[in-house]
Amino acid sequence: MHVDFNKVLFSEAVVISIWNHNDVTQLYKSLAEILSLHQFETDLKQRCLLDINAGAFLWAKHKFHRPLAVSQCLALLQCALGLIQVEGVSQKSSFDSFSSTVQAEVENKSEREDNALSAAELLLTLEHLADSIWQHFSLYKFLLTKEQKVEVIQMDLKVDVPSDDPHIPASLCESLPENVYKQFISRDSEEVASGN
Repeated sequence: MHVDFNKVLFSEAVVISIWNHNDVTQLYKSLAEILSLHQFETDLKQRCLLDINAGAFLWAKHKFHRPLAVSQCLALLQCALGLIQVEGVSQKSSFDSFSSTVQAEVENKSEREDNALSAAELLLTLEHLADSIWQHFSLYKFLLTKEQKVEVIQMDLKVDVPSDDPHIPASLCESLPENVYKQFISRDSEEVASGN
């Protein structure tokens, strides 16, 4: 497997367009648009994919400080997620395949642009993805390959409107403070009861 850094979802120009988002909400919206995750607010799978990509973006931006390097890191992430989605692939075989892909990129490093990931940075990215993606391989495998059950729970509510019936107490929002009640209401009730 070979990662073609020129044909990636997150080109350098795309990374530059979202580079200065200081607001995480805006970053998520931009990433959702790029990844076509339009239902991320209600779809668990899309939200998790968005979280994975946002985390990788922020990690790479912090580590490498170069849009092209971030673009290539995200390309490696997409490659890793693609390997995990292959039917019947094990954690070890998918990681071995990914690791050999990264090693091949390290060997071809001399053909790269100046702002691209260096050999050391490629290995650092491999280590990061091993710790973040392959450590939770079963979770991501299930998330990316299985359909999620959707259960809609609906409840009809019946709201009673208060009546003028004296046997039904008034709602609490119509209550009086205790000191007002004691000063005016309870004194009148006592006078009526005593006959004055």
